[in-house]
Amino acid sequence: MLLVCTNDSQQRDNQQSMLLLGEWCKSFEDNQFWNSSEYEIIPYHWNDREKMLRDFDYLNSTFDCYIELLTQILNEVHNEQNSTRYWRIILGPWLLFFLHSLFDRYECLKRACESNYDLITFLPEGCFVPGSLKEFIHHVQGNHYNALLCRQVIEYGNLEIKINKLGTPEAETRVEKQLLNPVEIFKIASHYLAKPFNDIVIQRSNSNLSYHDFVLLHLKLGLWPAVYPEFHGSNTHLKHSFREQNLGLKSQDPFFQLIDSCLAANLPPYILESYLSTKRTALSLFPTKCKFIFYSNYYGDEGVRFFAANAVNNGSKLISVQHGGFANTARYSSGLRLEESISDYYLTWGENIKQGNYNRFFVTKNLPKIRSKQDGPILVGLFSVPHYAFRLDSWIQAGQMLAVIKEQIQFLKNIHKPVQKLIKLRFHSQNYWDIKQRIFAEFPKIHHETIHSQPLYDSLRKSRLFIGTYNTTIMLECFCLNFPILLFWNDNWDEIKSEAKPYFSELAEAGILWHDPEACARHLNSIYNDPLKWWLSDRVQNSRRNFMNKYLRVNSNLLEEFKKLTRKISDQH
Repeated sequence: MLLVCTNDSQQRDNQQSMLLLGEWCKSFEDNQFWNSSEYEIIPYHWNDREKMLRDFDYLNSTFDCYIELLTQILNEVHNEQNSTRYWRIILGPWLLFFLHSLFDRYECLKRACESNYDLITFLPEGCFVPGSLKEFIHHVQGNHYNALLCRQVIEYGNLEIKINKLGTPEAETRVEKQLLNPVEIFKIASHYLAKPFNDIVIQRSNSNLSYHDFVLLHLKLGLWPAVYPEFHGSNTHLKHSFREQNLGLKSQDPFFQLIDSCLAANLPPYILESYLSTKRTALSLFPTKCKFIFYSNYYGDEGVRFFAANAVNNGSKLISVQHGGFANTARYSSGLRLEESISDYYLTWGENIKQGNYNRFFVTKNLPKIRSKQDGPILVGLFSVPHYAFRLDSWIQAGQMLAVIKEQIQFLKNIHKPVQKLIKLRFHSQNYWDIKQRIFAEFPKIHHETIHSQPLYDSLRKSRLFIGTYNTTIMLECFCLNFPILLFWNDNWDEIKSEAKPYFSELAEAGILWHDPEACARHLNSIYNDPLKWWLSDRVQNSRRNFMNKYLRVNSNLLEEFKKLTRKISDQH
C-alpha cells in the first residue's frame, strides 16, 4: 500500500490504495481528488490526551538528557566552559521544537507500520538544515522538511517501510531577509549610541510596550532609548565533522536510538559551523556590561539569545515577562517550562505563584480606553494551528484543528439570520487547514478581515461584542478593557490546569465561557441587541473581577512599577 506522509501531490496516486499518515495529507482544495480515491487515515496518536500528557513528561526528560549531553559536547567542540543554562538559552528552543517534531513523526510512522500493510512511500533525498530558529519554525510547518524528517525516521528508526526516491520536490521558499528601512536604520543608530551607557537591556521586539512607553521606560531607568535590531543565523556550508557522529548514549529506548543517529546532522549551523561568527556579531549589537535583561519571548532571534546567554554567564540577571494568556493557565506548556528554566525572575501578569522564580507583576501591555459600540458588528476571532505539530502544549495539535473548524461552523450556523449579518470574522494571517475556504463554502458572503488588515484595538472600537474561540491573550485584553466578550472552545482540546478550573468554571456559570457551540450561539441570539447590558450585570462583572484578581493586575503607572522592580532586584544583588 502507498504511504502518503505529507500534502505534496507527488507522494500520492489515486490509482492505488493509500494510507495517509495524518489529516495533513489532504487539503480542502483537493476534495475532488480524494473523493475519487481509496484511502485510510491513521488515527492521530495525540487524540489520546492522557498519552499526550505522558509524552509531555517523557519529552521533558528527553530534552533534559540531551541538553546536558550537548553541553558537554559543544563545550568540547568549541573549547569553552559554558553552563547548561547557557546552551539552554541558545539551543534550547530549537532542541525543544526538533525533539517534539521528531517524536510526533516517529509515533505516526510506528502506527503506520502497525497497520500490517506492506508499505511503500515516495520521499526526497538529501539534507536540509535551516540556518536560524526563525527559518526552522517556517520550514517545520511545510511539506518538504517534513518529508525529509519522515525519511530520517524510517531509515534511522529501522521501520519496515520501503522508500522510493521522489522527483524534484515542490518548491518551498526560504525565509526572506528583511531589507533595511528607516525603522531598521533607527534601530542600528540607537543601539550603537546606547552601547557605552546602558547597563539594562529591554528587548523591544519581545516587549508589549508601545514605542512611546518603551522610550519613557528607558528614560525613567536612566538609559539611552535603544531598539536592538534582530539578528538571525544564516545558512552556511555544512562541513563540521561532528555532523557525522552518533551521539552514542547506548540507550535501549528506540526513540533515544533514533535521536542518537540523526541529531548531530540536524543541529543548526549557528552552534557548529558559524558559532563563533554568530556569537561575535550578536555581542557587537549589545552593551558590553549589563545588569539586567528584560526578555519576553524564549524563542527570540539568535542575536538576543547569544547575548543573553553570554551576559548570564557573566552574572547578568535574566528577567522573563509573561507575553500571552495561554501558557499560564494551560494544563501544561513546554514553552513555559523552558522559559522558567532559563530565567532568574519570571514576571506574571498577576498570578501569585509562591514557588521557583515566579514574581507577581502587572499586565505589561498598553491598554487604550475602548468602549463597546452598540450599533457595531460582532467581531469573531478565529485561529488555526499548523498542519504539522512541533510544540507540545495542552492545546490543539495538527489534524485536531478540523474538529475545531467544524465547531466554529456549527456555531455560525446556529446564529439567527439577522445576527449572522452582524458577524465579522477575524482570521489569523496563516490560512492553515484552508480555514477560510471551509468557512466561505458555508457562508460565502460573511464579513471578514485578517489580523494584519486592521489592528485589534481599531476593530474593537467599531464592534459591540467580541467572540473568542481560543484561550489566549485577546481574552485577557478584553477583561482588562472591560469590553464585552463571549468565549467558546472545546475543553477536551483546550485543557486548563487544575488550579485555574474554578475561575474558568465561574466564567462559564456567568455565561461568558461556553464549551458547546450551539449553546453559545443561543446565548448570543439572546444578548446581541444589547450585549453591554448583559456584560455589566453583577454576575458577569463579579466573575470577571474574580478572574482578574487571580490572573490580571492592571496598573496605570506601569513604568514606575518597572523602576521599582529594577531597584528591588539591584538591592537583592
